[in-house]
Amino acid sequence: MDSRRWITQVYRFLIVGSLAFGIDAGIYIAAQNHLGLWFAKWLSFVLATIFTYFCNKFWTFKSEDSHKLKTKIELTRFAISYVVVSLVNTGVNHEFFHLIGTQGAFLTATTLCMILNFLSLKFWVFKRGVIGRG
Repeated sequence: MDSRRWITQVYRFLIVGSLAFGIDAGIYIAAQNHLGLWFAKWLSFVLATIFTYFCNKFWTFKSEDSHKLKTKIELTRFAISYVVVSLVNTGVNHEFFHLIGTQGAFLTATTLCMILNFLSLKFWVFKRGVIGRG
């Protein structure tokens, strides 16, 4: 594996994540008074997640194969990955909350899950060779 490619992917992943955070926060803040807190947060998260899927697929990991089966596999794996990572995030945050407080637990859970998310996207979701030559 080319180390320059790895570094590029990490930087791109961080950029996409930062932009997704901005989308999530911006939509949430703008919509909460109009749609209510729960729906505004749901909508902001869903739109940010859709953004991360397409940016990471086509820019970060350059998974450009348009084979329909590969796209279905990637979407399914992406959804599974996000569910698993969100459960890990919630669990780690809960376990560390009493040990190191709110901010420490949040940072620990977020950092761990950022790493898990990157690895799952790179080596499972957008893995080359899922269908054909990919």
